[in-house]
Amino acid sequence: MPVKHFIQDRNGKTSWDSQEWHTGLPFRLFEDANLQLPSGADRAAWLGSSHSEREWLDATHRCNYSNAVIGITEELSPVGDNVPGLPGMDPLLLRYERRRRELVQADFHVFAADHWNFNVRNFNPGGNHGSFFRISTHSVWMVAGAGISTRIVNEPYDSLNFASTLLQLLSRPAPLPDRVVLLH
Repeated sequence: MPVKHFIQDRNGKTSWDSQEWHTGLPFRLFEDANLQLPSGADRAAWLGSSHSEREWLDATHRCNYSNAVIGITEELSPVGDNVPGLPGMDPLLLRYERRRRELVQADFHVFAADHWNFNVRNFNPGGNHGSFFRISTHSVWMVAGAGISTRIVNEPYDSLNFASTLLQLLSRPAPLPDRVVLLH
């Protein structure tokens, strides 16, 4: 939902005015010709609706800001909501894990501007931490071992799929089963 006039008062209460989707908003999704929406979908209506990470990635992976929606949501969402815990997990351990993660949340966020380079060893424009640009999603992941067939994965995935996929390959429970990349 695009907003304007976002204000936080001394007590921490926030307020804002909603606005319609239009060109010129941050991340430029509305006007990006590479935004891949379901056939017949109204651009403003689709962008203004709630979607899963998979749906956002499928729609935006070819856009200039390919992982901006997922990245900013992941970065700014409250930790507790994103740590569901394993089935049957002791509530006290779950509370501890959520608190542990909350204690290491960043107080300050830096996002890279186009062509900014955080890599002091080698030039990699926009392809480092802090970038929402398409170049930051270009990576190669190779896995070999017994029971893993040769496969080229053409679907877009987020780097957060790595841990769940690796755990599944090791026959361990994946904490986020919806992020497992099927390799066989």
